[in-house]
Amino acid sequence: MNLEPVAPRQRLLLVTCGLTLLSTVSLFAQSRSDVVPRVTRPPRPAGAADAPSFGEQVEATGRAPRQNLKTLVEFTILTPQFGGQLAAQRWAKLLSEMGVTPRMRQPVFGDELGVEEEVRGTLRMVRVTGQLNERGDLRFADRDYTSEQSRELKEWIDELLSYGALGAPAGKPLWGLTDLQFSDVYESLAKPVETEVEGLPLNEAIAKLPLPAEYPLHRLSAADAELERQPGNPVENRVQGITAGTALAIVLREYGLGFRPLRTPDGSLELAVEPLQPAVQSWPVGWELSDQFEQSKVAPKLYEFVEIGFEDAALQDVLDAAAAAIEIPLTVDYRATRATEVNLEAKLVSYPQKRTSWSLMLNSIIRKAELTKQVRTDEAGRAFVDIKPFVPTPVEKSR
Repeated sequence: MNLEPVAPRQRLLLVTCGLTLLSTVSLFAQSRSDVVPRVTRPPRPAGAADAPSFGEQVEATGRAPRQNLKTLVEFTILTPQFGGQLAAQRWAKLLSEMGVTPRMRQPVFGDELGVEEEVRGTLRMVRVTGQLNERGDLRFADRDYTSEQSRELKEWIDELLSYGALGAPAGKPLWGLTDLQFSDVYESLAKPVETEVEGLPLNEAIAKLPLPAEYPLHRLSAADAELERQPGNPVENRVQGITAGTALAIVLREYGLGFRPLRTPDGSLELAVEPLQPAVQSWPVGWELSDQFEQSKVAPKLYEFVEIGFEDAALQDVLDAAAAAIEIPLTVDYRATRATEVNLEAKLVSYPQKRTSWSLMLNSIIRKAELTKQVRTDEAGRAFVDIKPFVPTPVEKSR
């Protein structure tokens, strides 16, 4: 069977019950869970009486909840033996404007770079020791800042003011929120997207999402830097009908970004946008289901047996057709797929005519492009199929 060339994402090949159909189809796209740590949806709290998980963490570390503390941050900057006076003056002025007490002095024996914390009653004193190098940059135990990175420095100081020497609770269960706080954020992100965002610039696409006003979106400076390195392509994914939290994760992931709830120094919550990285647990692209039985309940047509068959069809067309047939979104991690040099529009696949399920057919054709799939749900519990590059799990050799 031959198909005439048409505009991208407009041709649909659908072969079922012996019929061949050409049409236009909507598609929801994207995921990158190979970057995000495995996350399963936590059970929702039964009520406000549930024990706050972050409170337990605070007790375990000897750190009282922030609302009971006044936090002061003091910076000691060790200056070079020769020169550096102008840079020291510039940094001292900048640190003062950022709400910390700066102290510039020559190093003495026993000085070490680091962050220490002391709590006396309701006062928490955080003491930071850094070093000014000959280039005028600030060095700390685990980070460096140039004169052009004042915004990143301010973000770190805000973390110290809010969380003390331990820093922001990145990667901790429920992002350092109590069960009740997490439930509120989760429910606020469960509204479906009503307007399609495919083809829009990133900022315009995000503006179309029904994000909660009580949790403002804050793009961290590292995210801005990541976007500046990119050509500014429009959003490729179709997210209409998917809930806001999963849709936002889908859209951001096209640009190598993710988001997570973050407590701010004033005690409020925001949705912080930052580059995806293995060490940071971002809001997932959908929530994992426990087993195939549960998957068959939320996506029954995916496992229905029908007549399917086609020859030399573009893989993207087959995915579009499958999404229409199973009546649930089918998402693709286009960024990661392109990194493996797979072009879904150009990749031709065939499948022999036979009675089979959409799930088995998809498994067969995406395997040829070294892709894999997983059934996930959004914040409202609606299913979608997530397709991403297959990453083999290393097997440790027995001795």
